[in-house]
Amino acid sequence: MLLAGTAVLWYVGIVWCNGDLAFTLLNVVLHGVPYLALVWQGRPAAATGAPVPRRGPWAGKYGWLAFLGLIGLFAYLEEELWDGLVWGEHAAVFSWFQALPDVSRAA
Repeated sequence: MLLAGTAVLWYVGIVWCNGDLAFTLLNVVLHGVPYLALVWQGRPAAATGAPVPRRGPWAGKYGWLAFLGLIGLFAYLEEELWDGLVWGEHAAVFSWFQALPDVSRAA
């Protein structure tokens, strides 16, 4: 099932839709969402087997918003670094690191 799912993902995203965006969205949904759910669920306590209760910004009614917001911030900063250091194609969206040296052509 794992190999078949991967083959379907590649075929639909790359061959059938013929686009990087479709493949990326499918890849994020099939890989990212389950990982986020596992991280959000937490690890069980060694003695009881029950999940460890959340503390800090993740606790409370809107903790999931803080969790997703932090992940969104990290994703934006990563893309900002990639665009500033390597691609340099989206200065209107990613402007913080545009003054960094282009490391893709430094060698």
